[in-house]
This record gives sequence, C-alpha cells and structure tokens, in this order.
Amino acid sequence: MRLQRFLAHAGLSSRRGASALLQTGRVAINGKVVLEPGAAVDPAVDRVTVDGHPVAAQAAVYVVLHKPPGTICSTHDPEGRETVLDLVQVPGARLYPVGRLDYLTSGVLLLTNDGDLAQALLHPRHGVERTYHVKVQGLLDDDEVHKLAGGVVIDGQRAQAKVARLASTGRNLWLEMTLTQGLNHQIHRMLEAINRRVLRIIRVEFAGVRADDLAAGKWRELTNEEVVALRRLAGASPPKTRPRATASRSTGGRRAPGARVKGGRARR
Repeated sequence: MRLQRFLAHAGLSSRRGASALLQTGRVAINGKVVLEPGAAVDPAVDRVTVDGHPVAAQAAVYVVLHKPPGTICSTHDPEGRETVLDLVQVPGARLYPVGRLDYLTSGVLLLTNDGDLAQALLHPRHGVERTYHVKVQGLLDDDEVHKLAGGVVIDGQRAQAKVARLASTGRNLWLEMTLTQGLNHQIHRMLEAINRRVLRIIRVEFAGVRADDLAAGKWRELTNEEVVALRRLAGASPPKTRPRATASRSTGGRRAPGARVKGGRARR
C-alpha cells in the first residue's frame, strides 16, 4: 500500500493532506523519515509514525444510510446545510459516501472508509445496478415507457435503464428505473427527453443493498455477507481488516413517505 493512501485510510487526512504531512518530514516508517508519497508500506509489518506517534490503519467500516431529502452527499457544505456525515458518525472512522444522491433525492446511500471498494463499485466497467422509484408527472402510455426503456440520447450518448410501472396515483405515475451508467442527473434528463417532469426520486437499492427497515436519517453497518457480496460484485480483493459487526444505529429521523416495494407492491 502506498504511504499516502495508508495515511488517508488511517483517518489523519485526505490523500492530498497526507502529501503535506510528508513534505514537512513528519512521517516515518520504522523510524526513518519518509518524504515521498509513493513509498510503500505494509500495515501488517511496518511501524508508521506521525510526529513520533504510531499510526494504525482504521478497521474497514461499511454503512448504509437511508438518506433523507434535504441533505448533502458531501463531507462538508460551505453553506452550512446538513450533510450525510452529520447523520452517520462512527468514532475513529473517516467515512466517505459512495457516489452521490441529489439534495432532494432520498434512499439508499453507502458510506465507507474502504476507498478501493468505493472506486470499484463506481467504475463503469462493473455495471453496478442502482434501482430507483421515480414519481413522474402525468400518466405515461405504453409508447412512452417503451421509448424510455429503449434508451434516449443525452449529450450524444445513449442513456439506458430498465423501466417498469409500479403504481398510479390517478394523476401521476410511479416507475421503477434501474441504471448502471451513473450519468449526471440521468433520471431527470431521460424523462425530460420524453417531455415528462420528475416529481420525486427514491433510491431503493444500490449494488444489491437495501434499506427497507430504516427510517429516513437512520443507518446501519452492513453485514459480513453484504460486504462479501459487494466485493465480489466489484471484483475487489478481500479487505485486510474485517468489517465490524454491530447492532443497527441511528441518529433519528422519520420514515420517508413515497414509493416503496414491499411484497411486490409500491406504497405511498
């Protein structure tokens, strides 16, 4: 493992911040000061210190949050709005969201300090599925649904999704859309391409992980089985540290309304 990455995984700083620590001669491996960020370190053998204090890699932590609407998928917001890290706090772990959900979008969001797995899950070559329940203004006819499922062109690129009807409210329609591309604002732009407006989006599944029993704002750590399945899906090697098995935790919040699959039916 590169030293810069090790320091970031230890929660001391970002990888960019780790470079600053190295440049000032504050980091040593086995008692020898190291200035190069590309230096290799074996966490199981080498002793790394910063300002003379030993540094240990963090245990791998994997969390699923039921993100409520009105929160930012970021580690910090200059405008002072609530972020997902205000909701999920694991002592001793520096967590980052795996991908992003829009400010008003709710649902499943993974957070971890395992950067390798996060990058692998987001890489286009793995085609990791993300499933959403989408409330669309108006009632789509069969031709519109087929056109959406067949793919639409956005900025010269064909955007595709698996599309199925879930339920009608009488005036509007809930769709289930499963994406693998992860294009920016893909759902909004696909519906705009057929002259339809999105009223609400809820992500119900990411890479096979769901949050059906979590109220909005609540979270839990993934089970070992879920982590193994994620790593297999992303083609990632096993973690050097085992995920911690803990009880479900929360920071409050209410169950979000909207479409939700339970027993094959959409609920509002």
